[in-house]
Amino acid sequence: MKRLLLAGLVGMGLLFSPKHAQAYLIDANDATTVDPGAVELELQLVGMFFEQGDDGYAVLPSIMGYVGIAKPLDLIFLGRGYLSVTGGGFSFADTQLLLRYQLREGSYDGEDAGPSLVLQGGALLPTFNDVEGIGASLALLLSHSFDSGTIHANAQVDYRHGGNFAFFGTFVFEGPPSWNARPCIEVFVDVEQNSGTEVSGLLGVTADISERAAVMTGVRVARGVDANLISEGRLSLWVHLGRP
Repeated sequence: MKRLLLAGLVGMGLLFSPKHAQAYLIDANDATTVDPGAVELELQLVGMFFEQGDDGYAVLPSIMGYVGIAKPLDLIFLGRGYLSVTGGGFSFADTQLLLRYQLREGSYDGEDAGPSLVLQGGALLPTFNDVEGIGASLALLLSHSFDSGTIHANAQVDYRHGGNFAFFGTFVFEGPPSWNARPCIEVFVDVEQNSGTEVSGLLGVTADISERAAVMTGVRVARGVDANLISEGRLSLWVHLGRP
């Protein structure tokens, strides 16, 4: 499954300092939820995806949104467009509609009480010019902040398009929350029934523009299910749009 960078869409009407989700350079989700009535959007600005023996793809568009429903619950929607650079056409994939419910507020929410925990689940929606069918996803998300950095860990089980079960696990380390520009390192493993295993590593930087905006850039390299090499360049922007 192609895993591409997301980024934030620049908006107007930013009304107050948010409790915000992570600006997503990484493939993990963070263990928090946005405030009720708040909206966050991410848009891929520049992204390229190359797989050995396959076409290269520009990411156009890739969008992810968060809507705060009620404390501590929010809604996530996601879709990613892939445009072949060799004339292979356009597809819209990785379409998801997810709910996050915070089980425990912790250090990532500003509390001095250990890790923050979130339960996430929802539907994998039909795609366009990609794999057929629908699916489902269930994940436990953990985030923990301390003086020298933040860690994120996800354990996720999917019933994917095409009828295969899969496990996705990821671990991320970010630089200190007090830094305006934070380096990050991510590793993940994706094991899919009747397909194989992908192992990935990412190195990048997240730079804050303000409390409501951040720019992220990075490079990901992976070993795909057929031992083929996957490489990906990422540039994105995240903003918080505030209450409607």
